[in-house]
Amino acid sequence: MKKTKPTFLIIILLFIISILNPFMSIAQTDIKVISFTVTPSQGDTTCMNTSLTVSFDYTNLGTDTVFMDTVRYSVNTAFISTENWSGSIAPGDTNTFVFARTFNCSLGPYSVEVESLLSNDTFPTNNSVVLWFYGVSCTGIDYATEEVRQVITYPNPATSQLNLEIGDLTAKESGVLSIFNNLGQEVAQLEIAKATKTLSLDIEDYPKGIYYIRIQTKDNIVAAGKFIKE
Repeated sequence: MKKTKPTFLIIILLFIISILNPFMSIAQTDIKVISFTVTPSQGDTTCMNTSLTVSFDYTNLGTDTVFMDTVRYSVNTAFISTENWSGSIAPGDTNTFVFARTFNCSLGPYSVEVESLLSNDTFPTNNSVVLWFYGVSCTGIDYATEEVRQVITYPNPATSQLNLEIGDLTAKESGVLSIFNNLGQEVAQLEIAKATKTLSLDIEDYPKGIYYIRIQTKDNIVAAGKFIKE
């Protein structure tokens, strides 16, 4: 008896795979900003109004090679430079990009954020890193004596309630949490009691957009972060 090929079963199997594939596959495009630096860095005796250069490291966590990306950095939430890098970065590789445009350091606190603006990035929540520091007259950049940590926020994006993991940031003293919108305007400020480990914020009335978080104790900025309100 002549055997027939199981064509019908093959078609059904391919159909099931096509449905499940989006849930089973690794992200095809995912650029992650790992870290960045502002130079001259701590230890340089550079006075105010010295030109500072921003550079950052990024890695390709996806499965496709990326050939071009638009990147941007902002200072105190004001956009300074949007530039493009070209070439290629293969899956798993890490590259360094140096912005052509510099900025001047003046007296006072600074927040610098570097962002990847890759349009088809599968996971845009890992596309940026924030660094906080102080500009000091004639002593260059005076970093806080304690390391500035990244605030853990969830869910992110959020619609009504935002949770923050504070950890031991206020273990020794109370602090102040400030939230800024994308224009650099402070939209909220609240006291954080000593030994607070978690916080829940009501953001239901916030307009949609990107917001920046800063946690400061008496002498230092100890943590920074970002969340998206949908």
